[in-house]
Amino acid sequence: MLYSTIEKIVIDGYKEIKVLSIDDLCIENIAHRMNIELHFTDKKTATTLFPDFTFINIHKYFPSYLKTWAFFHEIGHPVLHAVDQRMAVKTVSDFMEIQANRFALHASMPIHLVRYMDHITPYTLAHMFNVPLWAAERRMLQLESRYLLGQSF
Repeated sequence: MLYSTIEKIVIDGYKEIKVLSIDDLCIENIAHRMNIELHFTDKKTATTLFPDFTFINIHKYFPSYLKTWAFFHEIGHPVLHAVDQRMAVKTVSDFMEIQANRFALHASMPIHLVRYMDHITPYTLAHMFNVPLWAAERRMLQLESRYLLGQSF
């Protein structure tokens, strides 16, 4: 099986913290297992890195599916980037956002959990993984292109 770099990072990371079922994918569980301090406040959604842990704030008034998406997007930054995005030039910062969005697609709907679903549609992905429908539609396109390329998922 061929995996993209981001997908491989997600697969290896989930093996390490033992994410084996959709129940394990709860954002509070993931935060705890990754030593992430997760808070829901009325402040802007953002990630702050400290030497011993990561702090993620998610806007408390987001609907649950946006909280899920925001969490996986935000953990993409420390997992993928060694540079503080606030210090990066705009083109690099934009690229980091694209990568964090790609990471969120894989991390919120990981292949090792999607693989065992019976009937996969964007609606079932959105419902089962508690993500926005537009994110499930993008993930579905990834899965369909993998299938069309002859790779099973």
